[in-house]
Amino acid sequence: MTARIAVVGIDGAGKSTLIRRLVQREARGGAMVIHCPSYHQDPDAPLGALSRAHEAFSQAADALASFELKASALYLQMTLFGPVERAIEASHAPRLLVCERHPVIDTLAYGPFYRRMVRAPIDAGQVEARLAAEIDRRAPGGYAAVRAWHERENDRLGLATSFWDVGAEVCAMLARPHAELVGELCRRYRTTLPDRVVWLDVTAAEARDRIAARAAAGEAELHESAEYLGALRQSYAHALAALGRDEPVVKIATITTGGRDVAACLDELMEEVRDATAA
Repeated sequence: MTARIAVVGIDGAGKSTLIRRLVQREARGGAMVIHCPSYHQDPDAPLGALSRAHEAFSQAADALASFELKASALYLQMTLFGPVERAIEASHAPRLLVCERHPVIDTLAYGPFYRRMVRAPIDAGQVEARLAAEIDRRAPGGYAAVRAWHERENDRLGLATSFWDVGAEVCAMLARPHAELVGELCRRYRTTLPDRVVWLDVTAAEARDRIAARAAAGEAELHESAEYLGALRQSYAHALAALGRDEPVVKIATITTGGRDVAACLDELMEEVRDATAA
């Protein structure tokens, strides 16, 4: 049986570095990774072209400085998780499946943040041409692919949500009671909660310094300022506390990565892996 571990935390917490080291150490142990929501980081992952189109949507929302579009993009990226997860488990049956982020947990963490930021309805007439151009510049044909995926998700879920109202609809859904919300997110993302969650915790200031050091020439995301990273860190803490209260079957561990040697953090993560795969 596949053990599933979600490694979560704000940008700059060290997720990619520690997961890469973990997989290197577990190279012969049947470990595989889902890079959520950028599934195409693994060249063998299914739905690679569609994943790239959705990432281009997220980047376009950053370029247009629209939290409303960013919330829509992040949600639609998460809806790819279940199909990718099932394909990997069916084709490879890994002993360990490590999720870099997790759609349900990250929605719980990011949700309150975006509920505060999503304020105005999107005027499609004002934004559609610019959005399509920004997406297609990054992933040719991506705008049409994202729109088509949204329509298929509407059909699957029995919804009639306009593409331009996705962010607002998701924010309204986030007001549901916690247990009900978790069930609805699992349904929408076609997955279940992982067996174990490992939260990599770092201060917002240190995370921002790490992000700046590795991506000085890249496009900044809307939530990569110290202020927003601090809000997200607090939101993760609240989300995981609620999850621990309402879903006691899910084991939750915290690894503090700020100001620490990568090797020491990796040793702690490997201990969590050993516990999960031995269960």
